[in-house]
Amino acid sequence: MWWHAGDYGPNGPISMVRATGDSVRSGLTPVRIHGAEDAAGMTQRLLDIELERCLIADDEGPIVRDAASARELIEEAMAGRASVIVVPAGRLDAAFFQLRSGFAGELLQKAANYGLKFAVIGDVSAHVAASDAFRDFVTESNRGRSIFFSADLEVLAERLAALRASPD
Repeated sequence: MWWHAGDYGPNGPISMVRATGDSVRSGLTPVRIHGAEDAAGMTQRLLDIELERCLIADDEGPIVRDAASARELIEEAMAGRASVIVVPAGRLDAAFFQLRSGFAGELLQKAANYGLKFAVIGDVSAHVAASDAFRDFVTESNRGRSIFFSADLEVLAERLAALRASPD
């Protein structure tokens, strides 16, 4: 598959990069948006994965814990013309995984309102084991076309490819 970091580089257009499963695991580093952190301290990068422009939040950085930090992600996604927001599970506040808090619904609804898909990457097995409701939510989300829970970017790429190949 080909991933393209887009033309968001500080020195003009960024060239195409071939990414295989091995290079994903070895840490292919694409271009960062604006070269560093945004105004709220969020760190992220853009990648085109299976014809979807993805805003990918780095593993390290501030926790996405409220409407303001969710809005920052959405604003960066819109500025970068992304169609998918990808956030590591470790960057989400614990309230996201407790559905009764309403935070997951609020964040995901904001993304949906702007026509964005949302993916959580990383291990959520402890949260799934702790809550039948969250387990069901993950299962149903992964059956859909706009919310994904994936182990890593490679699994997410496979899911996006399968969606592209299947009729609506």
